[in-house]
Amino acid sequence: MVETNLIDSFQILMEFVAKHTLDRFFLVDDKNVSVRNWLLNRAA
Repeated sequence: MVETNLIDSFQILMEFVAKHTLDRFFLVDDKNVSVRNWLLNRAA
């Protein structure tokens, strides 16, 4: 079991998403949105 605080956990999650996703963009309400940023915002 790994124990860490919330801030470190979020950093680990960001690194995981950056490693395993392409930084592509898609349209949401006529705005370009990064897949990585979208995933991280939904996870937070």
